[in-house]
Amino acid sequence: MTSNALKVFISDLHGELDVFDFLADRQFGILHLLIRQQFSSELNESQCAAIEASAIRLCRAANASQAQLDRTSAVNKEILFTALFLMVVQQKAEDESLTIAIRRWGWLSTVHRALSGDAQLSCTPFSQLVEMLAQNIRTLSAQDFFALAQAFAKALFKKLSPELNIVGDIYDRGQDAFAIMERLRGLPNVAIQWGNHDVVWMGAASGNLACIAVAVRICLRYGTLDMLHRDYGINLSRLERFAAKAYGDDDCAQFTPKGDLNAEEKLRIARMHKAISIIQFKLEGKLIARRPEYAMADRLLLDKINIANSTVAVGDEVHPLLDSNFPTLDVEQPYRLSEAERKVAEDLKQQFLASAKLTQHMDILFHRGGMQKKTGDWLLYHACVPVDEQGEFQPFALAPETARGQSLFNFCELEMRRGYLNRMVINDRNESDIAWFLWCGPHSPLFGKARMTTFERYFVADKQTHKEGKNEYYNLRSNPEFLARVATELKCSSDQVRIVNGHVPVKYQSGERPVQANGKLFSIDGGFSMPYRSATGLAGFVLLEALGQIVLYRVIPNDKSYALEVEYQQMLKPKAASVPAA
Repeated sequence: MTSNALKVFISDLHGELDVFDFLADRQFGILHLLIRQQFSSELNESQCAAIEASAIRLCRAANASQAQLDRTSAVNKEILFTALFLMVVQQKAEDESLTIAIRRWGWLSTVHRALSGDAQLSCTPFSQLVEMLAQNIRTLSAQDFFALAQAFAKALFKKLSPELNIVGDIYDRGQDAFAIMERLRGLPNVAIQWGNHDVVWMGAASGNLACIAVAVRICLRYGTLDMLHRDYGINLSRLERFAAKAYGDDDCAQFTPKGDLNAEEKLRIARMHKAISIIQFKLEGKLIARRPEYAMADRLLLDKINIANSTVAVGDEVHPLLDSNFPTLDVEQPYRLSEAERKVAEDLKQQFLASAKLTQHMDILFHRGGMQKKTGDWLLYHACVPVDEQGEFQPFALAPETARGQSLFNFCELEMRRGYLNRMVINDRNESDIAWFLWCGPHSPLFGKARMTTFERYFVADKQTHKEGKNEYYNLRSNPEFLARVATELKCSSDQVRIVNGHVPVKYQSGERPVQANGKLFSIDGGFSMPYRSATGLAGFVLLEALGQIVLYRVIPNDKSYALEVEYQQMLKPKAASVPAA
């Protein structure tokens, strides 16, 4: 991936394609910014919006005949043509088809050369430029006009193509993570900082059974089975048959899936959902046992179940169970899979390893992604750099030596890559276990909480047991001095460095704001995911470094689409040229 003066940062897409496409159509806000920056003194907002919409429509159209303007547009074709032409000239957009189109009309070539080289003419008011071009524009046939306008728009979009940084969590509950990954395949300049939902899928594609169970469970919980079956070719028929047999007399009420389904379909999926959840807890128990360094014994809860009393001990307290039907639980060996469960798990593993499309998408995450990234003056990582209650970088006994801060990030990334590269190798090193730790391990740098309370949320009513506890990082990150220590630890020496995180939704409606520590930290999870929008009141954030400024946009949901509103804007000072050594 190459460095680019146009930088875009988004995070926590959670499989929501409509917001992603809305932003991609606008070059992630850069087109929106350019039009307002260039024409706001000459044109009103409705005219600027119409130019933006027309440019998008021109780019989408396969040919000029499909690119006709809506008659209700707020701009006439002379204004549209001039605006597109002026942006092409001033952004120095070049394209072979554009060059051919301009040369075809001598008057246009003359104006293009004049605007490109004459400083006085380039300052000509927009209205005069419209008048200058209008007479010639009117001589164009409709076909020629739209062919030219389309050439302008496509050259402009190509010029405005940014360096796109996704700060984690392409995957999760949304149904379109597959489609987003397909979009990313076609973009030339993309980097991904892994989120904890991403590493679950990366671990699953590495053959980690616990990660596979988590990925399947989430798809069943949120009704995204099409992504598993249609898109990745993962067939759940063995799981379905097992669930029907083991839980055939169970209404599985605690496992009712989200979404608009009929009663029969809900019950069918609920049984599968419960079946894979119990398999997940058993597989996690095995992983915790072989990884004492993860310090996750508090997550071993199957052995704390008292079936006779229908209770479970969580910590020092005993709680009634919301569901006490465990037909496959062996009280003597609670983490042992039944033979039928083992066959389900092994079947899923073979399918995950054999999925060509899943491998293709995980290759993208591994090749274009990592735990962190520095680009220009920006430092990007999904969740946190774990610290203890004193604000010191928290040590983890994961490697032969204790790792913390940068060494923790390095170790986790190396182990993730080893696990994927060795996914077909039979050994007892279990390198892909690190993916599961990053997903839910205590204070993992991609999770940033003390525990993941999945079991309690299914089986215990007391919401006190559902609390997960954020890492101290989140209490300290509004302090510029703390952020400077973090930047130094992650090998960023610039005093201009700005940190970008996702992971934690910004509760905008409750007064939380995404910009902290005097503009040193941007927390940009703004609610791409529909379930979070009730808390954020938004549909996400998009952060730009473009056109000499930093701009953070709120994505506002409305009845039919979305809109962009400025949350934060700062002009950048030109950097002084470096002086060669004598």
